[in-house]
Amino acid sequence: MAKDPAFLFYPSDFLTGVTDLTLEERGQYITLLCLQHQKGVLSEKTIRLSVGKPSVDVISKFMKDEDGNYYNDRLAIEIEKRANFVDSRRNNGAKGGRPKAKKPKPSGKPNGKPTDNLPINRDININKSLIELKLEEFYNFRIELKKPILDASKESFKKKLVKLANNDEQTAIEILEQSIANGWQGIFKLKQETNEFTNNKQISKYHN
Repeated sequence: MAKDPAFLFYPSDFLTGVTDLTLEERGQYITLLCLQHQKGVLSEKTIRLSVGKPSVDVISKFMKDEDGNYYNDRLAIEIEKRANFVDSRRNNGAKGGRPKAKKPKPSGKPNGKPTDNLPINRDININKSLIELKLEEFYNFRIELKKPILDASKESFKKKLVKLANNDEQTAIEILEQSIANGWQGIFKLKQETNEFTNNKQISKYHN
């Protein structure tokens, strides 16, 4: 099987994580992340041959396994998530793809509210949307904080996010990124958000 040529990269998280690194250290860091993706865990020799002697701040972003090799825990999680996703798509393809569900005919007036139209309230059958990927990232972030969101509470969490984001997908993503970047357990309105900006959101563009 060919090596997966890519992994999910979150620019906002990366820039937040390297604020205390020089440009040279950032180069060392991203090089080592790419090497880990291609080779797996990294030996000290591999690191030296690739970037010379990395700084203490750079090497602190990697963990050591029982054999003394280095790896970035967040990248390892993202690689595994993508591998599972690719495998599920491959398995579905081998079975002829997902069967199309029959849509029930509408009866009477719709009961759904406008907020039900955001992708976080839909079942995604093909590729996950950006908002769902960001939600998964936030759930994993809470697990790392040892404060996981229970499955029974996720629906109410989504509704709160929809309300805070004024039913705007990009705003919802930025709210989640804001909490992750600041190490917050909860979600809050964007600091830079103004009433004028919020009122200009075009909710209808997220409707099918």
